Amino acid sequence: DKGPIDILINNAGIQHRQALEDFAPEAFQNVMETNATALF
Repeated sequence: DKGPIDILINNAGIQHRQALEDFAPEAFQNVMETNATALF
């Protein structure tokens, strides 16, 4: 027996690769919602 779990790390993220001048605001919002605010 290894004992109880003391910590759980949930790691997920996305990226959107595109030239900055072609980067749509919706794509930026999607990246930020997934990578920065999804936990909250």
